Amino acid sequence: DTVMRAISSIQELMQPEDPDDEPDLVGAKEELDELYERRYERMNDFEKSTLLSFYTNYYLGTENYPEAIRIFEQTLTIETLREDQRLRTLRSLGQLEAAEEKWADSVKYYEMWRDVSLEEDDIVFRGLSYAHYQQEQYTEALPHWLSYMNMILAKGEALDREDYSYLNGIYFILEDFDSALELTKTMIILFDDSTDWLNLSAIYGSIQDFPHSIQSLNLSYLRGFLDDDSRYINLGQ
Repeated sequence: DTVMRAISSIQELMQPEDPDDEPDLVGAKEELDELYERRYERMNDFEKSTLLSFYTNYYLGTENYPEAIRIFEQTLTIETLREDQRLRTLRSLGQLEAAEEKWADSVKYYEMWRDVSLEEDDIVFRGLSYAHYQQEQYTEALPHWLSYMNMILAKGEALDREDYSYLNGIYFILEDFDSALELTKTMIILFDDSTDWLNLSAIYGSIQDFPHSIQSLNLSYLRGFLDDDSRYINLGQ
C-alpha cells in the first residue's frame, strides 16, 4: 500500500488529471528517487517494474536517452518480468540505441526481441536494416528492409517513395543492377518522379543496354525532366 500510494502520487505529478495543469517533472523525479532509495530492494518484481516504468517515462519525456537506456536495461534484470513488458523493453532499447547511434547495440536488442517474440514486427525489421546499413553491412540490411516493406504491403498500407529509394540505394551499393532496374520501373509506375526516370537511363547504361538507355533518357527529355547541361550532352552523344 505504501509503494502504490507513492506511485499514485508520482503519476499525478507526471500526468495531472486536470488537463490545464502542467506536469511537475521535477517533483516527480524527487519522489521517484526517494521511493527508489527507501524501498526498491524490498519491492516485489511487479512494484520494481512499475517504478522503473515511471523512470523511463521521465527520462524519455526529458529526452535523456542514456539514462532511459540504463533504466530499460535494469528492467530486463527483473526475473519475473511479464513477456509483453520484456518485448516492449527490448524494442525500446533497439530504438534508443539507434537514436544514440550505437548501431551494434541496436541490432543486439532488436535480435533479442526477435528471439523472444512469437511474431515479427515491421518496426523491428526497419530498425535492423537501418542499423546494419549504418555499419556498412549492406548485405545484412537488404533482407530486413524487404521484410519491412512486405509487412507494410501485407497490412494494406502504402509505402513512401523514400522506402523504395532506400531499397534502390542498397541495390546500387551491392551493384545488383538487375534488381535496381526492376525496382526503378516500379517506382516510375507508382510515383512518376523525374529522378527515377533519369536513374532508369543510368541503370540501363550500367548493364550496357545502350538502346534502352538512350530511349529512357530521350523520354526524360520529352517529359522536360533533364535538369542540367550534362544530361543534354549525354543524350546528344
